[in-house]
Amino acid sequence: MNRYVRRMVRSLPHRAVLIAPLVFWGFAACKKTNPPVAAKSPAGPGTHKYADIRENPEFAKLSPRLQASLLEVQAQSPYDEAQAVEDRREMVRPARAGFKPDPADKKIKMTLTAQKTMIRKGDFLWYVLELQNVGSKPIRITEPYFKGTGIDSHNIKFRMVFPNGNVGGPTRPIVFDDLPCPGLKLYSNLGEDLAKDAQLSPAVQDGIRQGMAMGKMDVTLQPGETLAARPWGYVSPSEACARYHRGEEPHPRPDGPYRQFWVDSMFKVGSYRIKAVFDDLPRPPSEESIQTMIKKYGHTRDEEMKDYQRRLGKALGHWESNEIRVEVVP
Repeated sequence: MNRYVRRMVRSLPHRAVLIAPLVFWGFAACKKTNPPVAAKSPAGPGTHKYADIRENPEFAKLSPRLQASLLEVQAQSPYDEAQAVEDRREMVRPARAGFKPDPADKKIKMTLTAQKTMIRKGDFLWYVLELQNVGSKPIRITEPYFKGTGIDSHNIKFRMVFPNGNVGGPTRPIVFDDLPCPGLKLYSNLGEDLAKDAQLSPAVQDGIRQGMAMGKMDVTLQPGETLAARPWGYVSPSEACARYHRGEEPHPRPDGPYRQFWVDSMFKVGSYRIKAVFDDLPRPPSEESIQTMIKKYGHTRDEEMKDYQRRLGKALGHWESNEIRVEVVP
């Protein structure tokens, strides 16, 4: 990322992550049952270095496209902050009485629990995954898995030992009806599309930003607090589309605390051992990537290594849950 963009993001009056392009499906934003959420104003002067990103002298050095992206991050931020408050209320449990943190600054305990340890062939496994901060300092969790689908994501993977002793991970089933839903628009770049589509009313734009916020995860866990993954069950794209047009919740949550272990027909008769693995450690920059940043953006090798050390310092590390055993019977 261009060093000017890095400075821009750090000077924003909120915590933000710059992601491009943004792909949005619109179910959450276009729900007929939810009124749009009014945006809050950015933090006032004195709270941050710049109350408006355009006040930063380096803003003018960026290309119009990067300026538009940063302005979109700023406009989206109030919705993200409001959603983070709601996510904390819903998904975080307080520290138990008598909790004593580990002396380590960053330490995580993950607990994996199966609804049933014996299932029939063809049935799905339902489970709960919890992440507790057992260290002595707060930790920030931005892993979308906890609000997303029930299998894995960028930093959380499931490791399986199959009945034949092979070790691997789950694979998603092939979905043949993953097509656009008639009546919903696909936004490939939220800021640009909102600017171009003059027919979108402020209320619809509010709904879109609300939907974008609902898809993000940003929760800070204090020592002893526990984050539980949101209940989830698979709904096919065609079914979700039909539910939307009936005015129903496109992706209803299942009853109870469990998530569906959504995998293909690999579950055969036999015994399986499963654990969850969290790993957000960044890879050191390759020589090729360093040379690219030097030639394209004028960075130095020292800048790239300092950036890697910065990301390494922010990472939570590598952690594994307990192992569960699941027996699959005919």
